[in-house]
Amino acid sequence: MKRLIKLVLPCMILQSCSSINQPIASQDLVVIDHGFTRNTVTKSDSYFLQTGKSGDSVTLSSENVVLQDMYISALGLECRKVTLSAQLDIKVYCYDSSIDNWFFTKPVLSTYGKALK
Repeated sequence: MKRLIKLVLPCMILQSCSSINQPIASQDLVVIDHGFTRNTVTKSDSYFLQTGKSGDSVTLSSENVVLQDMYISALGLECRKVTLSAQLDIKVYCYDSSIDNWFFTKPVLSTYGKALK
């Protein structure tokens, strides 16, 4: 009887661990799509995005904005949020070294629901 228990118990444990259903993401959070045209900024806007400090008020594409801190995106790009002074809305610009310029992109978390519609 002890032999049977010693043989069956490990098999039961292994079976119970392998049958757990793991959740799978239903949508990719990071999509790498190089087939789209990026809305790049002018060289003067690029200069402000690269050299400006957090809290600086600047004009980008004829809009008054306040620069936020830079961060590294999930794609590994250097990005910076800017707050539009008039609407208190947020825009995100990222730097792509392959084109040596900044481009406008949608903020993933704050527009996630809007982007799906």
